[in-house]
Order: sequence, then C-alpha cells, then structure tokens
Amino acid sequence: MTRSAVLLLLAGLCVASATSGSAVSSASSKASAPIRAEPTPTPTPAAAGRVETQLESPTLTLLPIPSGTFRPFFKGSLASSDVKSFRLASTPVTRGDFLGFLRCHPEWRRSRATATLSESAYLSDFESDLEPGAAPLEAPVAFVSWFAARAFCASRGWRLPTTVGWERALGSNREPTSSATANRAAAGFEFAMGRAAADLSETELRAEGVWEWTSDFNSSPVATGAAASQFCGDGIRSSSPTDYAAFLRYSFRSSLKAGYALKNLGFRCARDEAP
Repeated sequence: MTRSAVLLLLAGLCVASATSGSAVSSASSKASAPIRAEPTPTPTPAAAGRVETQLESPTLTLLPIPSGTFRPFFKGSLASSDVKSFRLASTPVTRGDFLGFLRCHPEWRRSRATATLSESAYLSDFESDLEPGAAPLEAPVAFVSWFAARAFCASRGWRLPTTVGWERALGSNREPTSSATANRAAAGFEFAMGRAAADLSETELRAEGVWEWTSDFNSSPVATGAAASQFCGDGIRSSSPTDYAAFLRYSFRSSLKAGYALKNLGFRCARDEAP
C-alpha cells in the first residue's frame, strides 16, 4: 500500500481507545504470549473503485518481561533491587502510531497543545496537525513531550515504563558485537540508547536509536543544584564506572524537563502484570 493510500485511510480511523486497550490487556493478563493491540476496523470501500482495502493500525506489541534484579546506578543504594514482572512494548511508538492517536485526540495536535505541556518544538517534524511530512511512518516518533507520551499510553490503558523497569529490560551493558562496535562512531550515542538484557536478547525487544521517556525520568539526577551543569564530574558516584552507556542515559534524563520535545527523544509503553 502506498504512503498516500495509508494516509487517506487513516483520515477516517481512530486507534484503540483506553477502553479497548484495557480490554485487550485484561483478557491477556494471565498469558505469557505477547499482547498485540487490536487492529482498526476495515474501512468502507470507495464506491468508485469497489475495491476493499483493509488497513490495520500500526501494531504495538507488549512483551512479557520476567521479574529480575536491577543494580542501581549510584553508589550508596542497595546492591540490587527486585523488579516485578511487567509488560513492555517491543519497540518505541512510531510516527504512524502517534498520527492515529492525534486523529482520536485532537487536544494533542500541534496547533492545540498548550505551552505548559509541550514546548514550541512539539511535533515540529510534522507539516501540519495531521500531515506527518516525508519521514517514514514506521520511524519512531520524536519531538513529543513527556505529557504527550503519557497521554498516548494512557489512551490504550497503559503507562510509560519506570526507569528501573526500562533499565532492567533495555539497559544491558553487554558488550556489542564487533560489527556494532565498528559502527559506534557513525551511530553517535546510539550505543547508549538501549540494548536488550541478556535474558531478553532472543525476543522481539529492541531499541531504535532514540532516547526514551520514562515515567520517573527525573527521579535519579546525576547532579543537582550548582553542580547540575557539571554532571560529568559526578560520575564518581556511579556503581559501575565502566558502564558509560548507563551514565549517558542517566545524564540525559537529568537534563530533561517534562515539556521538552527533542529530535531524538521518543517513548514506548508498558503496563503492570495483573496480580
């Protein structure tokens, strides 16, 4: 299906609401298989062409993340802490996913977002409220604030992952393959933007070369007060001085404010397992 056809069909569709998202989560809470969001209904065929074309909304898959342990980044914390099992999206939310959200929730369109919830760069790579521009719809959405990311996840009955949950799943400090190391210079900071934990390396879980919002992104500042602009020197507090990727993630999160909308900052959704 061509890009123009996808956009035309999306014009009359809304992605799953909070109610349907909750229903999907509830029905599958006891299952170990990934949870997939419900597809959108089949559009009515155009009278002229009489050709039926089924369009499914971009699929968000919630993978089961088993319980495990997490080693806090800073010294002085517990040696390790338990992380309860939860569900985490296999990839960040795409531009196509977010476009569907905007069609259902006009209050989050670029022209309507308030300055208190998003800075002026919000969705600045979109040509207009509902025209996403030339970038691929399959690419991770960026230029979204923490408030907008939280609202997207809530619309499906989900939430943003906690920092501890995100780090347990994607904060591995495993050495990359030789080919990945060779590409590190070209990829910039991509090596720090996520790598699946060893026990999740064979799953569909993957990073997509963007930083990602977490629900409590500002809960572990690398430095505070007058030292906030000198966070590099604060690395001495790290429990693993050689884990440069983790240090970059915590430093980046420390620099954020909830209304920021940045070129390389996206998000993914999560949810708790049913008790």
